[in-house]
Amino acid sequence: MRSLMWSTPVLSLCAATAFAQAPAAKAAAKPAAMKQAATTKKEPLVEFDMMTWPEVKAAIAAGKTTAIVYTGGTEQRGPQNVNGGHTLMARATSKAIALKLGNAIVMPTLAYSPNRASADLPGTIGLSNEVFGQMLTEISEQAIITGLSALCAFSSAR
Repeated sequence: MRSLMWSTPVLSLCAATAFAQAPAAKAAAKPAAMKQAATTKKEPLVEFDMMTWPEVKAAIAAGKTTAIVYTGGTEQRGPQNVNGGHTLMARATSKAIALKLGNAIVMPTLAYSPNRASADLPGTIGLSNEVFGQMLTEISEQAIITGLSALCAFSSAR
C-alpha cells in the first residue's frame, strides 16, 4: 500500500512532465519542418506504375513523349547483396534519367533478364532470350499504343 501511495504521485508527475514538454517540442520542430518543406522542391512524377491513367494522359499532353524501358534482373550477387539488386539499381537509374531528360516516363522495371538458375548459387530467376525479347517487344508496343512515341531501352544486366 505504501508503494502505491508513492507510485501514484510519481506517475502523475511523469505524465504531466511528458505532456507539458510535448507542445514545446512540437513548437520547436515546426519551424524547422516548415523551412525544410519550403526549400524542398517536389520532383515531377515520372514513374508509370505510380501514376493514375489521368496522370499519364496529362503527362503525355504536357509533352512526355519518351518511354524508358529499363530491365533489372533477379540473380545471385554473392552472399553480401540481395538477389534483386539489379532491379533496385535500375529503378533508381531510370527515374534519374527520366528526370534529367524532362520528356520521359519510366515504364515499370522488368525484374527478369536472360539468365539461368543454378542449384549451386540459388537466387537467379531468368528468362530465355526468346521470351525476354518478346516481352520487350510487347511492352514497347503497349507504350506506343498508350501514346508514347519514342522508346529508350536499357539493361542493368551484365
